[in-house]
Amino acid sequence: MWEIQTDLALENQERVQGKEGEIPGVILEKKVNGKNEITTTKIEIINEHGSAVMGKPQGMYLTIEFAGEGTEELENTVSETLWNLLPGHWETILIAGLGNADMTADALGPETVEKLFASRAVKEGKKGVAAIAPGVLAQTGMESAEIVAGVCQEICPDAVIVIDALAARSSFRLGKTIQITNTGILPGSGIGNCRRALNEESLGVPVIAVGVPTVVSASSIVCDALQAMDEVFQGQKLLGALDELDEKEKRDLVLEVLMPRIGNLYVAPKDMDDMVLKMSQLLSRVLNGMFA
Repeated sequence: MWEIQTDLALENQERVQGKEGEIPGVILEKKVNGKNEITTTKIEIINEHGSAVMGKPQGMYLTIEFAGEGTEELENTVSETLWNLLPGHWETILIAGLGNADMTADALGPETVEKLFASRAVKEGKKGVAAIAPGVLAQTGMESAEIVAGVCQEICPDAVIVIDALAARSSFRLGKTIQITNTGILPGSGIGNCRRALNEESLGVPVIAVGVPTVVSASSIVCDALQAMDEVFQGQKLLGALDELDEKEKRDLVLEVLMPRIGNLYVAPKDMDDMVLKMSQLLSRVLNGMFA
């Protein structure tokens, strides 16, 4: 069975819950700020069953969805979420911006790190924030996890925050969603190109991952288009045999037809450079404000 991959725990939850209803081992809470159109969804995977069903490690996944541009309320929401996941006491934080700075859709991590104030350089006792953009395997010949682990051994941070671009299942979430989790990250998993994990087990300290979806599979765009046509034409018979299928059956058919032909084709919006710039500015403002 073909399946569209995603880095977002929320999209896994939507897919699984759509099939099975409430998910044992998974706690879901949702909070909506109607004034600023910010929705925060907390998914906590509490046991091995929930982890197996969701396809994600046990831990906390917080997804912040927003409709407009970055606002002060959005920055406060991201900042509050990060504070709640950080250790109660810390002196040194390492921030790692993952990805390829030469590829716009993968440049969120390096772009954010470039705008950070690395306070460890000027504080006594070498405490504060250190920042690194380790590049990608093709550039350095080393896994990002290897480089970050080496830095952790040298400076002994109390926690690591990793920032990376993600893949989404829905095109409507590109640049409009921030996922924050205390489970670390498996770089490239959303596009089927898994690298070595950056998590507490591999680095020896708590790891918080912050990600923004920047790409979506071409098959997913077709599925979104069919769903949008159903909503616009309100059940009118326009698609022949497809009209007789429910939403899941249409999605499965699209995957069955397209995946063998186009494979792992991923698409980014034409304003990706502007999207990455704005999101890197937002995240850097949040992090600089937290650790200044």
